[in-house]
Amino acid sequence: MLGMTVEKQEKLAITGLLVFLFAIASILPSVRTATYASPDETATAIIAQNIAARGQAFLVEPLARDFPWLHPRSWVSAGDRIVPVGFLGWPWLMSFFVGFGHGAWLPWIAALIIISSAWPFFRLLRQFHDWKAAWWGTLAAFMLPPFLLYANRSLFPNAAVIALGLWSMWLISVIARSESSSDAAISHHVERLLRRMTPRNDYVFLLGLLSALTAAIRPIELLWIIPWWVWAARGWRPSKQERWMIGLGASIVFIPMMLLAYQAYGTALGVGYLMRDNPSARSQVTADSLQQTVSIAWLPFGFDVRHIFRNTRAYFIGLLWPWMLILIAAVYVAWKDRSSFRSFRSVPLVLAGWTMFVTLIIYGSGWYNDHIGFWAPTIGNSFLRYTLPVALFAGWGAAYLWKYTREAHSSSKKFFLMPVIGILLAAFGIYRAVLADDEALRFTRVELQRYAAIRASARVWFESGDVIVSETSDKIFFPDFRAVSPLPPKTELARFARASNQHIGLFIRPLSQEQKDAWLAVGLEAQELASFSRERLYLLTLRLP
Repeated sequence: MLGMTVEKQEKLAITGLLVFLFAIASILPSVRTATYASPDETATAIIAQNIAARGQAFLVEPLARDFPWLHPRSWVSAGDRIVPVGFLGWPWLMSFFVGFGHGAWLPWIAALIIISSAWPFFRLLRQFHDWKAAWWGTLAAFMLPPFLLYANRSLFPNAAVIALGLWSMWLISVIARSESSSDAAISHHVERLLRRMTPRNDYVFLLGLLSALTAAIRPIELLWIIPWWVWAARGWRPSKQERWMIGLGASIVFIPMMLLAYQAYGTALGVGYLMRDNPSARSQVTADSLQQTVSIAWLPFGFDVRHIFRNTRAYFIGLLWPWMLILIAAVYVAWKDRSSFRSFRSVPLVLAGWTMFVTLIIYGSGWYNDHIGFWAPTIGNSFLRYTLPVALFAGWGAAYLWKYTREAHSSSKKFFLMPVIGILLAAFGIYRAVLADDEALRFTRVELQRYAAIRASARVWFESGDVIVSETSDKIFFPDFRAVSPLPPKTELARFARASNQHIGLFIRPLSQEQKDAWLAVGLEAQELASFSRERLYLLTLRLP
């Protein structure tokens, strides 16, 4: 970059990184099939569109009372409607963008929001390191394979809450240190220009808005996000007017969120995770079921030390080992440098430890059977989605090591190894995210195209009110049809067939004669309609005795 000032080099480098990251994050959104790889993503897209069109975070289902199971995964029946089990913040934010292509652009916009957070992360690292160290740290963080995956599967809320958390944390740091002319990081041209053009109160108002959005997307993550906010705001004592502006910004989010929750769940503080299906006429709510509801509120997966160690070993050590090595090496070097460790810069290490402790306690005990291979360490496993904050800590570690190596070995070969390590890390991250296993982006892209073809074929035999049941393929058919997963009892499907005039489809692996006879035993005959590689689509029709 001969002839360029340092400031121009920095600007060009971070801009190029943002463009590069967004290109990778476009692998799945560019499929444009209106199908998604999971029921959670599907639910986000549908609820966002319904909020935009009707102002409602639920779908009307008049048969839900008689047939409580009549909904796909990530939904629950509640009266004469079905409601999403997830938090409403991400669908609500996405609803403002539905007008772009009737929802077809939602994955693109969500991916852009997630990738944009590389900028505030870079600026936060820049407060402690030169721009090259901050750049390599940002590259290491955003090249973490699960982060690349969920930047593509962007309608999941997990990467989004980290993105908005980073933006709000950066904004807090700008506000908290805006009065300090000696802070070189805050005197950067972008922050300086914004302060010149925008009143301080607008910053504070935006902070309230962003913080509330972060909380609304996944409130449980506040257990580890709030301490980071407090640390970023060190030394700032907001005035009375600033507190009012924060409250005003937050109320713009929380008031509509509470109204949506009240409509959907019957209470302004309702959460779909705590709800159960409409009670069946043949069952009653027991003490055990009530205890299960209470346990979901505190530890959704319970607490099992063996599972915590098993998940940690399989995913952090087995799959993400290069990033773990960087993080461990950085902590070791920081610990040896006692003068640095004793300073306020050691606080991020403590907060990182707290964050990982919280996420492991909440999510580490999960028994995640996301893949057909039992305990298979694949990139799409939910444990990696829940522990995405590790990407930021690995990025901090990479930036710290870059700075330390440059200061200690700037004239030796050890320093020149750092760019090589960074490039290899990025290449390995892309490989793991795009090609490494059957949940990687390349194979997911093919699956989305297959899903679209199956859905189009199903329209030949079924109409929108018809029901298609499957074990895990509701994401293919919903919302074009009434999709149900997992399979309800055969007797319930027979009861539905007798009570309604809708067709019933069955999407499943090829049925043996014995399995067909089992359906006949409840009065339903399975007629094969089409074959799709390893699955078949059947029509279940009543067979009168």
